[in-house]
Amino acid sequence: MKERRYALIIVLIVLVLSSMVPVFSGGQQEPVQEEKEIELLTFFTPDGTGTRQVGFKKIVDKFTEETGIKVRYTVVPWNQVNTQLILSELSGNSPDISFVEGEKFALHMAEDTLRPLTSYIKRDMSSSDIEDHLNWNFGVHSDGEKYVFPISYLAMALFIRTDLLEAKGLSVPATWDELIAVAKAINTPTTPGLMFPASPAQATQLNWFQPIVENFGGKIIGEDGRAIFNSPGGVKAFQLLRSAIHDHKITPVDAGSITYDEVTDMFAAGRIGMIFEGSHRYLTIASRLGKDKITLAPIPGKDKSSPSPTTVVGWTLGIPRGSKHPEEAWEFIKYFNRTENALEYAKISGEIPFLKSVSEDKFFVEDASEHIEFFVDYINKHGISIASPATAEELVVTLAEAIQRVVLEPSTDIQVILDAAVKEYNQMVGLD
Repeated sequence: MKERRYALIIVLIVLVLSSMVPVFSGGQQEPVQEEKEIELLTFFTPDGTGTRQVGFKKIVDKFTEETGIKVRYTVVPWNQVNTQLILSELSGNSPDISFVEGEKFALHMAEDTLRPLTSYIKRDMSSSDIEDHLNWNFGVHSDGEKYVFPISYLAMALFIRTDLLEAKGLSVPATWDELIAVAKAINTPTTPGLMFPASPAQATQLNWFQPIVENFGGKIIGEDGRAIFNSPGGVKAFQLLRSAIHDHKITPVDAGSITYDEVTDMFAAGRIGMIFEGSHRYLTIASRLGKDKITLAPIPGKDKSSPSPTTVVGWTLGIPRGSKHPEEAWEFIKYFNRTENALEYAKISGEIPFLKSVSEDKFFVEDASEHIEFFVDYINKHGISIASPATAEELVVTLAEAIQRVVLEPSTDIQVILDAAVKEYNQMVGLD
């Protein structure tokens, strides 16, 4: 019996080994399922604690769970995303999907960094999906192609310390004269009444300064693309900033070397009375300072009936030309554009929604914080498009450097500074 059992075991071993021969002799194996992954170029971090980063990560995690497609973050500072995308394309090492700054859209069209998305849209989106967008033309180029989809919309406003107003029995300023009076009343050696960033290190000044220039009757660029912020209206806007520092003493000279991020951090820490800030940072500031200590107001104007407008911008998602996984990247964009996902992101981030179905949700109509209602109303009444030529990078740096010179060189004629800046920009971009 033992001999028969041993013989049976030997036969079984031979059969098993013979079935494995193709594997060891170069036979075909079952293909291993390749794990899908897309690379995202962004300034968000996976473990970030800001409301926008938390909201975005929530959508990314749900996307991976439902589709099996992982998202690998490549993180750079927010003011380097556009440059990094262009360099990645030139080097042949493009990410699969990328954040694209809305006001730099024309730059990316000139550099040809993005894939057109119209073929995907025709294949996968219905007319009702398209109609649900508050501004479908945001991201549509003159060739009729759509290249990017918004993550949210951003608008600028005047952020005011409510507690400082109440302590002095003051009202919200609606004009420039009122702003100066309020800033003087709340100004202390340790808490400036008003602060703005004049450092070109983070050239974001266009977002809040263009509204001021236009309120005084000026423009940043003309219809032909030439810089024209040296007009009489432009001079008045620059004079306002200089006077805040050197005449009214409501803004410290340090403003000339302070960046946008530093101003935001100082206000959130309770060390500034008023700043010009964007809707996208409201919840982050409120989480540190407290919602009860923040009052939102339109950027003041020459008179009470005419506040300054607000620029409407936003970060978007696009697929680079060199994307190695464009289909998977499109799946993420499509997923983010579902009403339930856009709603969840907007609730967590506190940003202005880009879908009508989201903005009409009960959360925003009845339950949402008043800041969303404020910004939507401000945009509807006084929203303007930000100046965004293909040479936007050169424009914002030139403008920032002009602002810095105006506030740090009080004895230099403003018109002289602006004429030189405008001439430099126009020559730089081949328009003069």
